[in-house]
Amino acid sequence: MSLREKAVKGVAWSAVQNWGSSLITTVVLLILANLLEVETFGLVAFASVFTAFLQIFQRQGFAQALIQRADLEPGHLSTTFWTSAVSGLLLTIGLVAASGLVSQCVDKPELTPVLQWLSLTLLIDALGNTPQAILRRNLAFKSLAMRSLVASLAGGVVGVGMALHGFGIWSLVGQRLTASLAGTITLWIACDWRPGLAVSFRHFRDLFGFGVYAMGNETVSFFNRQTPDLLIGTFLGMTALGYYAVGYRFLLIMTQMFTQTVSAVALPTFSRLQHDHAQMRQALLTATRMTSLAAFPAFMGMAVLAPELV
Repeated sequence: MSLREKAVKGVAWSAVQNWGSSLITTVVLLILANLLEVETFGLVAFASVFTAFLQIFQRQGFAQALIQRADLEPGHLSTTFWTSAVSGLLLTIGLVAASGLVSQCVDKPELTPVLQWLSLTLLIDALGNTPQAILRRNLAFKSLAMRSLVASLAGGVVGVGMALHGFGIWSLVGQRLTASLAGTITLWIACDWRPGLAVSFRHFRDLFGFGVYAMGNETVSFFNRQTPDLLIGTFLGMTALGYYAVGYRFLLIMTQMFTQTVSAVALPTFSRLQHDHAQMRQALLTATRMTSLAAFPAFMGMAVLAPELV
């Protein structure tokens, strides 16, 4: 199968992944929004600011480096896995220890246990970073689609079930933890690679040389996306943040459906073309056209219909 055929097939499975998980997420969000207080969404959104920031240092851009690198050795894979696992464990411990201080800063003591439990996602996700990167590198988007669907469905079932039984904010925490765990387990089932002990500073240096730029990009994206959550939660309160978080979640769902479908396939595809600038230029133009044709009408329609949707 040619690279073009693999890319087209990858986009198709990426569409299944993003549209399927978006549909599940939308249904679950609508149900939970009618069962839970708005403030609970604000508290979880505020806690997620800290987990999202620490995930940048947990990943260290190594997944992107694995996908981009042309000459990949077993040592690169093992180094990535163990570095991510240790980083995830240390960051989890650090966030658990600092959760009380964060809660004091916003005068929300109920935030402490929420932060402590959500910190587990740092470790769980770290264990799935390497198999996910391997599957993306190999353009195995069918397996990645199954992972997203299983995670969304499992998390949704647990979240709605807990909400129906009166667990309140713990419904959202349970949803996050279940989705993270189910996704990581699915990745390991789909990927036949297993970590070895071939860890070295040379392999770390190879990956970090590219990963540090990916970290920089993720940091800029983090502040662009999460700064409003932090400011709203701190100065306007968790109820106001809850309204904002639910509305913004619908925007993210639209983004996932219309832009990530192509962008998820772009990096591994472009990495195969990194030495052929003419083909890469043409591939980039095609990807941009596909994304624009789908995204522009969708977002304009969402803006026009926003009052009716609310």
